[in-house]
Amino acid sequence: MQAGREGGAPGIEMSNPDKTTDTKARALSAWLAAVVAVLALLAANVAWNDVNQDEGWYLYAARQVRAGRLPFLDFASTQGPVLPFVYACFDPVVRGLGVLGGRVVTALFGLAAIVSGSVLASRLASPGRRSLASFVAFVLVGVNVYQAAFFSSVKTYALCSLFLTCGLAVLIDSARRASRSRLGFFTAGLLLGVAAGTRLSAAGTVPVAALWLLVTGAGRERAVSVGVFVLGAFLAAVGIFGPFAVGAPDALMFGLFQYHAGRSVGGIASVAYKAGFLSRVVHAYFVPACVAVALLAARFFCRRPDVAARSGVSSSAGLWLVWCVIALITAVHFLAPFPYDDYQVFLAPAMAGVLGAGCARFLAAQGVGRRAEGLAGGLVFIFCVAAAFSSPRNQEWFAAPRDRIWWPLRKASALSVLRDTAGTVRSLPQRGEVLLTQDTYLAVEAGMSVPSGLEMGPFCYAPDMPRERAERLHLLNREMMLELLRSAPAEYAAFSGYGLAIRSPEIVPLAAHEYEDLRRALESRYVRTGVVPLFGQAGTELELFRRAGAGVESPHRAGALGRPGAPINP
Repeated sequence: MQAGREGGAPGIEMSNPDKTTDTKARALSAWLAAVVAVLALLAANVAWNDVNQDEGWYLYAARQVRAGRLPFLDFASTQGPVLPFVYACFDPVVRGLGVLGGRVVTALFGLAAIVSGSVLASRLASPGRRSLASFVAFVLVGVNVYQAAFFSSVKTYALCSLFLTCGLAVLIDSARRASRSRLGFFTAGLLLGVAAGTRLSAAGTVPVAALWLLVTGAGRERAVSVGVFVLGAFLAAVGIFGPFAVGAPDALMFGLFQYHAGRSVGGIASVAYKAGFLSRVVHAYFVPACVAVALLAARFFCRRPDVAARSGVSSSAGLWLVWCVIALITAVHFLAPFPYDDYQVFLAPAMAGVLGAGCARFLAAQGVGRRAEGLAGGLVFIFCVAAAFSSPRNQEWFAAPRDRIWWPLRKASALSVLRDTAGTVRSLPQRGEVLLTQDTYLAVEAGMSVPSGLEMGPFCYAPDMPRERAERLHLLNREMMLELLRSAPAEYAAFSGYGLAIRSPEIVPLAAHEYEDLRRALESRYVRTGVVPLFGQAGTELELFRRAGAGVESPHRAGALGRPGAPINP
């Protein structure tokens, strides 16, 4: 006969205690292999993933909060304030390990988000099939190089995903209970409100969830459920955004809305970017996309009566909720002036949850046995491993930029280059505590600060903004940037290809004459002393400068970074 209980992951038919033991052993082996694969991908990306400018200013923002300064009130920010406050708790780790410490913390949040997606799948699956749903969801989102890369990079994705997915799981679990837990609804609203405070595009989840509660509820309890849920989300929003809306309304509106809307892309370029967004998302999540297409096809060609929950809201209604949330937020991302594919990263655990539950529900509806379930789960795992093994991102860990027909190997990972460069900066004579740079991850790694106004790194320069407004928003216009370059309280300066190169909020390259004006201002006070090739994001060249008149050796005789006589580009 077939097993009537759940086994941990893929199961097989059982008719005696020996087969029960064998099933548990297979389930444990499957989960162990999946966990090892997920941890290996996260660890590899923590160590070898390219560094990103965002990592610097998110970690620097957290350090500022730790020091008593606040986003929007004291420095510019373009996302909700939750991340810097959370990461401020881990600033001692970052001070000890640098960006690596921030990545370790992020990877732990990412792992928790992956697990929450697996839990969500179990809440959405038919009774008796939840173990398979959890397993499939876990591997779909966890055994993915792309997901691991962004779940180990210091960005808002891992933290937002954790709050969002946990909020959805708590909401669905509360709604399915016959008692419809009011505390559960309040907690769900609170979690989804905090997710929006981490990344604003997650805010659409709250109205969708409130409408879902109205549609699926019954009687007087429906109004109570919606009210308690909305109360939790409202309190989270007021607590997170209220102080900044009162104290710095202009900076808050600019950072959360106007900055992102300031990018203007029109015509054929807009169509190309949006088509590219869809293409890259499918490429990044190819196995989940195939599973989604297969389930959609099966819905029309292999229809059988489904198995619903026996009380409360059916798991089928929960599936509709999560799909609606994913569709709404994806539409918001798609309509952005420049839609980056990684915007979708924080939705991946929820997406894996509904796909895992969908697989389990379909197999249950077809009446297949546990052995077939085990085969299905194993095939999904194998396909995920194959996709991860074939990802082009793996080559990027070890290969330097292509030289005609050759692929030279990296001498060190991007993170190692950053750490080595920061170590050199720390050893420079009379370095002080301030580094004039827009590469904030170098300042974070070196344990130094940047001048006020540079907290957002390469995105802090708004040349055409009136001075009064630039000061309110904690940005630099042209006049303020020229003044800073000529009088910064820093012995040393460091600029990569991202420095003095980007105009905000349009996020377009500076015109050549604008760059030359800034460069002349910099060189009126600083002398270039060395370079680091293939530094940081995109492997641009980092130039190091020292204040003129401080006994600086000619840059053409020796490099402060690297070997003496290191090449200096004109």
